[in-house]
Amino acid sequence: MKKICVIDSGYHSENEYIKKELIERAITVRQSGDNIFSVTEGAEDNIGHGTAILSILQNDSENRFIIVKIFDQKLECDEQLLLYTLRYIYHFIECDIINLSLGITSCAIKLKLYDICKKLKERNTIITAAFDNSGMVSYPAAFSCVIGVDNDPICRNRNEMVCIENSMVNVFAFGRTQRIPWLAPKYIFMSGSSLSCAYVTRYLASLSVDTMEEAMLQIHRKANYIEKKDNCIYENTQADFIGSIQKAIIFPYNKEMHSVAKFYFLLQFELCNVYDVVKSGNVGRKVKTFDGVKEYIVQDWSKIDWEGDFDTIILGHLEEYNMVTNENWTKIMLSLGQKYNKRIYCFDDASDLTEIRDTIQICWPYKSFLSNKFGKIYEIACPVLGIFGTGSKQGKYTLQLLLRKMFLERGYKIGQIGSEPSALLFGMDDVFHFGYNKHFNLDGKIFIEAINDSLHQIQEKGVDIILAGCQSGTIPYDLTNIQYATCRQIDFLTGLNPDKVILCVNIFDELEYISRTICAIEALASCDVVAIVLYPMTFAGEYAMSGTPSRKAEDNEIALKLNDIMCHCRKPCFELGVNMDELFEVVVDHFT
Repeated sequence: MKKICVIDSGYHSENEYIKKELIERAITVRQSGDNIFSVTEGAEDNIGHGTAILSILQNDSENRFIIVKIFDQKLECDEQLLLYTLRYIYHFIECDIINLSLGITSCAIKLKLYDICKKLKERNTIITAAFDNSGMVSYPAAFSCVIGVDNDPICRNRNEMVCIENSMVNVFAFGRTQRIPWLAPKYIFMSGSSLSCAYVTRYLASLSVDTMEEAMLQIHRKANYIEKKDNCIYENTQADFIGSIQKAIIFPYNKEMHSVAKFYFLLQFELCNVYDVVKSGNVGRKVKTFDGVKEYIVQDWSKIDWEGDFDTIILGHLEEYNMVTNENWTKIMLSLGQKYNKRIYCFDDASDLTEIRDTIQICWPYKSFLSNKFGKIYEIACPVLGIFGTGSKQGKYTLQLLLRKMFLERGYKIGQIGSEPSALLFGMDDVFHFGYNKHFNLDGKIFIEAINDSLHQIQEKGVDIILAGCQSGTIPYDLTNIQYATCRQIDFLTGLNPDKVILCVNIFDELEYISRTICAIEALASCDVVAIVLYPMTFAGEYAMSGTPSRKAEDNEIALKLNDIMCHCRKPCFELGVNMDELFEVVVDHFT
């Protein structure tokens, strides 16, 4: 005979399906203020959910039940109340199984909740918990010390189960629409993981199992079939490599390297020199840094002192250089790095360089992700600020670095996902580079889940805010060709699901297109575009075409466009690099 503790909304004492003689004790746990809790005798159900769950558990059972009521008027689980209740059970109630047909999707006290669940498991109390019916990750079902139960239509009757290996979801069980006892009305038709959890608990209560491990073994044997998932992989092993860089040089000085040199003071190491090939036209060029403290002069790559004390080469995208110069610069630099024992941080994908990878320390910002949680998404409670744009080459990454600088200077603990391969060099937590020479090709749904997983891992570090930037434009200007579709950007927006967004625009963008982009972002992510940042570069010719020389717009052009945007879009608008402190205050004000 087992003793089962049911944490729910109590039970209806007059319901004909409830066996009152099997109820050993019934209590109600209430919260009346911060850290003020009370426990009283009795647990009369005012909702019906607890009655439904108990009717399933008591069916053909002679086990004993302890009813713990934590819901009174609404089925809303308070994390502090649940934590107190589990602690109370640990100290004052002996039981074999705890049934939790409930879950919390956003849990600020997750570590404390996990700790008490682990203590209960260690004293051989089995906990079964239902996943949230919305499909999100929920707690405590997701904990490794809890049997997490979900509903799957493939389970067609009360005795069918599917066992899952290597997943936070341990078992799928019957949760299809069924007629169950309720309060008012007397019966209802209901479905969901709450019922699935109760059926799993009922099955375990009929067995001679004393531990969670024994319970899972029996479920494994009972299951109609077993699904084995690959271990969830989210590789971000570049952090160790970057953390050990002390002195580095960059080659070549192309578009992606501009921010590395200009924001050298945000790097996690010393940037010694900048190099390029003579044919690029960059050799001899002065590189003005953003803080104005330092100035780099681009040097001929042949002048590199390979015996010097730098330890790492930051190697930019070289595909175009290789084609234009008819030289394999990738092979040249890797061979020299190998010869002089220099490490390589490579912007391009180096996964095919099998011959040299074993003889040189090389790293590149790649992404490998395998999901094993059936598409469940983490709720991100930490504020998320997204930087999106209407096009490419409009300073989005510069803005990400400026915001990083300002948040750090003001003492914020920030997490950040960058949009360029250099993001990790600046100490950002992760990078999703799906622009030029992208390093991964995850399909839409997996891509979305990978972004959500990244946000979750960053949130676990206890940051105050997460910043993340997107690539290129957000919505197509038109769809005359499939190449103009912005599927990746929409997937990124969906996965990021930001709370607030800053939109970067070009000075030549039409106001209607800017408005459409704002509407799309706010509708798709249910967020606010809080500010617009204007990129002041325009085209020298009459038409904005790729390859046309660019120039900085005149001051009066910029002022006029800023005013037009503010009047048309009714959003604060700033020129990139000008009055950025005001932009920062706008962002902070919106979050506070």
